[in-house]
Amino acid sequence: MQTGNKMKIGMLLVFSLFSVTLNAAVTATVDRNTISEFDLLTLTIRVSGGKPDSEPDFSSISRDFEIISTQTQQSSSISFINGRQTSSVRMDYVLTLRAKRLGRLSIPPIRLGNDVTSAIPIQSVPRSFAETRRMNQQVFFETHVDTKNTYVQAQVLYTVKLLYAESISGDFPAPPKIEDAVIETIESEKRYESIINNRRYFVLEKQYAIFPQKSGVLVIPRETFVGSRGQRSLFSQRQRISAISQKHVINVKTIPENFAGGDWIPAKQFSLEETWAEDPIFHVGEPVNRILSMSATGLAASLLPPFADLDLDNAKTYADPPDSTEQAGADGIIATNTTTIGIVPIEEGRLTLPEIRIPWWNTETDRPEVAIIPEATYTVLPAIGSVSVAPTIPVTATRRETQNAPQSASSPYWMIFAIAFGLMWLLTTWQWWSVKSRLAELEDEPEASLPSFETPDEIRAFKSLSTACKSNNAAETHRHLFLWGTARFPPIECIQDLKSIANSEAFTQALEDLELALYSPGEHGTWQGGELRKAVSELRTTRETKDPQSALLGTLNPV
Repeated sequence: MQTGNKMKIGMLLVFSLFSVTLNAAVTATVDRNTISEFDLLTLTIRVSGGKPDSEPDFSSISRDFEIISTQTQQSSSISFINGRQTSSVRMDYVLTLRAKRLGRLSIPPIRLGNDVTSAIPIQSVPRSFAETRRMNQQVFFETHVDTKNTYVQAQVLYTVKLLYAESISGDFPAPPKIEDAVIETIESEKRYESIINNRRYFVLEKQYAIFPQKSGVLVIPRETFVGSRGQRSLFSQRQRISAISQKHVINVKTIPENFAGGDWIPAKQFSLEETWAEDPIFHVGEPVNRILSMSATGLAASLLPPFADLDLDNAKTYADPPDSTEQAGADGIIATNTTTIGIVPIEEGRLTLPEIRIPWWNTETDRPEVAIIPEATYTVLPAIGSVSVAPTIPVTATRRETQNAPQSASSPYWMIFAIAFGLMWLLTTWQWWSVKSRLAELEDEPEASLPSFETPDEIRAFKSLSTACKSNNAAETHRHLFLWGTARFPPIECIQDLKSIANSEAFTQALEDLELALYSPGEHGTWQGGELRKAVSELRTTRETKDPQSALLGTLNPV
C-alpha cells in the first residue's frame, strides 16, 4: 500500500512539472552595451513562469541591426524551499546581431502577448587603428567597381575579394541588396593565392553585374565578414576575426537627349549579324531561312529589342519567336537575340531585303553609334522544275549534216557515224510508236479509269511525293509537290497555281495546312500527309486544257 502511494506521489510531481503555468515574466538582456562595427551582439529574451501567449515579433530590430541568427531554448526546474515544492518553466530566445551603422543605437521594446520588454541602448564605435591593423593582417576585403559613372540600365561590374592569411571559417557575404537595381552573379566563386607585402594570402573572389533601374545615386553597401581562425581544443578556443569593406557610390545618369533610337541600348559592344541556313539562292515557291542575330556586351538580355517585321511585296515571310541567351565573359554579361525568318518568293524578278539599322549607346566611348546590316538584292529564279526541254528527234539535223558533209568512201569514220545515227533514228522511232500505241489504248478506256499521268517524269514525281506524305515530312512534301505539279501541269509557275487547277476545297485546305506547318511559329512535327496525298491523287485525274495526245505527238514529230 505504501509503495502504491509513493508511485502516485511521484506521478503527481512529474505531472506538476509540466502542467504548472504561472504568469509569464519577460526580460531582455545583452552581453554588452558597447560594440565595434565588427562585433556581434548577443540579445537574450527570457520568458519565465510559462510559455508566452504568442511568438515574439523581431521585425523592429532590423532598423539598427542585422539579425545573423535566432535560436530558441527551453528548460524546466523543480526546487524545494522549507518543504514546499516550486517548479518553473523558462524559454529563451537568443539572437545574434550585427550593427548596421556607428553611433547611438537601440534595441526597441519586444512584445510577447501582454508583456513588453524594455528598450536597451547600444553604442557602436569604430574599431581602434591598432586593432584594425592587427585584424587586417589576418583577413581583409578588396572591392572594386569598373566605373563610378554609368547610365540607367547599363552594367556596373562589382568585384569582391576576401583575403585571409590562414585557414578560417565563416560565411562569405551574400550578394549585395540594392533597391531599384537588378543584380546577376558572374563569378560565383573563384579561389587562388596572392602575394601582398611579401606575405601570402588566400583569395576568395566573387563578381556581380549590377544594372541600375533608375537614375540618381546608387550606393553599394559595405561587405562584412565575421568568422574565426585557429583550431578549437581543450585548452584553447578559436579566435574571432572580422573584416569590413568600403562602400561605393555610383552616379547613374539618365538617357542622353542626343540618343535617337527607339529602344535604349547602353552597352560596351553591340553588333548585328546576318547568316543563312542554306545558300541564299531564291526560287519561286521555295523557302530560304535567313538568320538575324544581335549581340551586346554589358547589357541584360531582357533589354535587347526584337527585330522589326520583314514585309516584302514579292515574297511571303514567316518569323520564328526570338531566342535570347546570356553568358558571362571577361567584360560581364554577353546577351544575344537570334531570330530565324523564312522567306518564300511568290514571283520571279529581283528581291530586295531592306537595310536594318539599330542605334545604341557605347558606354566605353560615351557616344551614340548605329549597328547596320546593309540592304541586299537577290535574283528570284523560276520555280524548280518549271523549265523543261522537250525531246527532239535528231533525224532532220542528221540528214542535213550528212548531205553537207564531204563524201569520202575511203574514210572509215563516215561509216561509224552513219551507223550510229541510224541506230539513234530507229530508237527514236520506236519510242514514238510506243507512246502513240499507249495513247490509243488510253482513249479506249472509260474516262473515270484514265491514268492521271502522261509522262514517266510524272510517275516518279508522284512516287516521291507519296513517300514524303507517308513519312509526314512537311519540307520534303512541299518540294516534291511543286516538282509533281510542274511535271503534271507544265504551265504552272508556283504551287499556288495548283489551287485554281484543282478547284477543290479539300486540296486547298490540305495545301494551307502544309504551309501552316512549314512557316508558322511553334512545333512543326505534328503535320500528317494523308489528306494532301489523297487530294493530290484526286487532282491527278484532272485533264489539261490542251489535248495531251496532240501535244505529245507534235513534240515527237516536229516535221
